[in-house]
Amino acid sequence: MTRPGKAFGKADDWEALASFFDKPHRDPELTERVKNRIGTYSTRRPKGTVVMVTHNVNIAALTGLSVGTGEVVVVRPDGCCGLKVVGRIRVD
Repeated sequence: MTRPGKAFGKADDWEALASFFDKPHRDPELTERVKNRIGTYSTRRPKGTVVMVTHNVNIAALTGLSVGTGEVVVVRPDGCCGLKVVGRIRVD
């Protein structure tokens, strides 16, 4: 489903970004799907920016970080099989 977004022109719902807090058995599958998509974007559009909005539990699985509401974590593929955190923007 594509719908208009306020900041970036459009937003696509993607099931892999849904919280798996109540379904922890889905963590490995969903986390891998997100890592793969980030890796795909970085090879197809190396100078582009992709914004994904998700939940703390998902971000923790991807990065090992616990984030606050509205916090931004900037990542890039680490060249192997994971992600490297390259920045954070905290909301006061």
